[in-house]
Amino acid sequence: MNTVFVIPAELDGLRLDAALKRLCPRLGLRACRRAVASGLALRDGHIAKAGCRVRAGDVVSIDLDQRPKDASDLPASLTPRFLERTGDYILVDKPSGLHCAALAGQPGPDLEALLPRILPDGCGEARLLQRLDCDTSGLVCAALNDDAVKTFRAVEREGACVKHYLALLCGRLTDETVVRLGLDTAKRRKSRLTAPVDDRTRWTEFTPLAHLGDGADFPDTRDNPARDAKQGLTLAGCRIRRGARHQIRAHAAALGHPLQGDALYGGGPPFNTGPAFFLHHSLLVFPGGRRLLLPPWNLPPKALQAALQWLKAF
Repeated sequence: MNTVFVIPAELDGLRLDAALKRLCPRLGLRACRRAVASGLALRDGHIAKAGCRVRAGDVVSIDLDQRPKDASDLPASLTPRFLERTGDYILVDKPSGLHCAALAGQPGPDLEALLPRILPDGCGEARLLQRLDCDTSGLVCAALNDDAVKTFRAVEREGACVKHYLALLCGRLTDETVVRLGLDTAKRRKSRLTAPVDDRTRWTEFTPLAHLGDGADFPDTRDNPARDAKQGLTLAGCRIRRGARHQIRAHAAALGHPLQGDALYGGGPPFNTGPAFFLHHSLLVFPGGRRLLLPPWNLPPKALQAALQWLKAF
C-alpha cells in the first residue's frame, strides 16, 4: 500500500529524497535514498530520481510494502530476534546474512523492514541506531523516540557508548593494539585508510584473546572457520565507540591481520560454509543499559572462556 503525501509549501524546492526524509522522519535519509533508487517512490505517479526537485502541490507516494516484511517466511538462520527493551531503547539480535537496511536495486529482506514484526506490542516505531554489515552478526540498538536518538548520539560523541566485538583474524596477533587511522567511506565499496586522527571515538582497540591452530581446535561442524584457514587464527576482542563503515575490517587489515575470509580487505576467499567472515557485536554499553550477547560460533571452550572474561571486564 502506498503512503501518499502532498508537498507543502515549506518543502518547495527540496530534493525528493530530502523531502521524503522530512515527510517520513522515521526512515532516515539513507533509507529514503534507497527507496527512490529502488523505484519505490513516485512523484505525480512517475518514477523520479533522488536529485529531482519537488514543488509545492506535487503528489509524492512511497511504497515500502514491496520489501518483504514478514519474518515468518525467512529461514531461522536469517530471522532477527527481539532481545529486550530498556527504557526508550530496544535491542535485537541480527543474524549474519541479513542486511540492516534495504539496498538500492535489492528488495530485501532487511532488519529495518522486519523490525515492526518482531517487536512486542506497545513498543511503537523504532529507529535503528546502528547498521552492521550483512555478514556481521550480533547486537543492534534502536530508539523509540527522537529524544532517545539525541541522547544516544550525544553519548556516542562523548565516547561513552562503547561497542565490543569478537572477530577471527588471520595469523597470530600477539599484542594489544590501537589503530588510530581515519577512514574515508564516501561513495566507496571499500573504506580507504587516511592519516591518524586524534579523536579516540574513531579508533579501534584490538585485544588478542586466544590463538587457534588448524581445524583440530574446533568441533567438526559446518561453521568450523579453522577448516578453511591456511594459517593460524586469532580470536580478538575489538572495541569501538562511534564507528564508521567497515571500521573494524579496515583497521584489522591495516594491522596485517584481516578477518579470515574477508576477501575485500585481503583476508582470503570466503569460507566454504557459514558467513563470509566471523565478526560479532557482543557487548553494547549504551545510555542506561548494558547488554552481552555471545556469538553463535562453535568456539573451543578455552577460547569461549577467554572471550567471556574479556567481555565481563567492562
